[in-house]
Amino acid sequence: MDEAMVRKLIQLGESLTTEFKDSFDQDARETVGAFSNTHGGYILVGVSNDRTIKGVQLGRESIVRMIDDVANNTQPRIVPMIEPLSIDGRDIAVVTVRESGIKPIAVRGKCFKRDDASNRLMSPQEIAEMYSSCIGMSADVSLLHNCAIDDIDLEKVKKYIRTSLIVGRKKFDNDDPIYVLEKLGLVKDRIPTLASIVLFGKSTIDKLPYVKVHCGRFKDGSTIVDDKYVVGTTIEQVDEVLSFILKNIGVKYEISGKPGRTEVWDYPPIALREAVVNAICHRDYTSTSEITVKIYDDKLVIWNPGGLPAGLTINDLYDPHHPSRPRNRLIADIFYDVMLVEKYGSGIPRIIDACKKSGIPVPAFEEKYGGFSVTFRKNLLTEEFFIVHKLNERQAKALIYMKEHGKITNLEYQSINGVSKNLATTELKELMTKGIINRIGTTGKGTHYVFPDKEIS
Repeated sequence: MDEAMVRKLIQLGESLTTEFKDSFDQDARETVGAFSNTHGGYILVGVSNDRTIKGVQLGRESIVRMIDDVANNTQPRIVPMIEPLSIDGRDIAVVTVRESGIKPIAVRGKCFKRDDASNRLMSPQEIAEMYSSCIGMSADVSLLHNCAIDDIDLEKVKKYIRTSLIVGRKKFDNDDPIYVLEKLGLVKDRIPTLASIVLFGKSTIDKLPYVKVHCGRFKDGSTIVDDKYVVGTTIEQVDEVLSFILKNIGVKYEISGKPGRTEVWDYPPIALREAVVNAICHRDYTSTSEITVKIYDDKLVIWNPGGLPAGLTINDLYDPHHPSRPRNRLIADIFYDVMLVEKYGSGIPRIIDACKKSGIPVPAFEEKYGGFSVTFRKNLLTEEFFIVHKLNERQAKALIYMKEHGKITNLEYQSINGVSKNLATTELKELMTKGIINRIGTTGKGTHYVFPDKEIS
């Protein structure tokens, strides 16, 4: 790596793939593991968190010691590439870590993954999922020995065969439902897989009582005005959940000059459908928690058990070209065949695009409570709001930026407003004091600002 690229990395600051270290210590070892388990990255040893180039004593022996240190403390062994580089008369070490093909990598018996600009200890569930993903396995292929072929509704299988043929996604040389189930890997030696029961079961709720969606409409934050459990197969759940949502959100009609009226919903139905499909398709079916849909006056939250699939981060979701890594491969394939999934990996970009076109904030995607949530919010950022809260033009611009991007950092506030760090800190603190934004993190790397639960954007 040359000096120009290193200076660029320092200027951009710590991130998902960049870390600064005064010395090569235990934190640096953990970062090697986190980078290996995520997308790889660079550790600049001799550069402090505030981007000051302090330098470090380097020699051939010290570089060999760092390489041995990593190799001896990682399982499976990782051998990073370490290059010495002199900048402004000071020596630093550039440690290049590639994403490992075998995951997860443990550092002294613990596994870490990269989350924004920091390392996070992986849970046993995440470790199991990452390993399963690495060897091409998924939970929905598990055999249910307490079930039999008779527990599968073959008429539903026949409907799937017809639909996949009509839409042109899949064609079978034999339309016998048992043959198709075996060919797709949904049944093995006449024993149903978990996927076969949740997709085509006669009574899924009897065999897997946690495979349901709990939908609720709340008034004033806590009063329940509508409540429903959606059961049935996963394919059936999609339309029923969406029907509940559309019944409980607002819609108005506009005359656009075209024939008929244009429906304008609080949240775009296409985005809601994608979010529901994602929750049902990618939930953790080894968890006994249920999917929840909570509709409030100012927001709508969809939560499913199970965080992001191994190898994906929240930041990856904003990249329209992020790879598709379905947690449940068999279920995802069937959803694709019947066009519940338009294209692998396209769900989140479609949600973001639909919300932008509708003029509402980009949804907040979060890993929380052992699962994954999508929060849709209404657009309440108006000129009246800015006046009532006595916000200056820079603060208004920052809130609009947050509406579009979901969060903002101090550095981004400085950049979009052309102000100093001190002024950015002061004005962000004013927004926090007024309860308009919350800070995530304390100081340094990874610190950013988001709208609070009672969203105003």
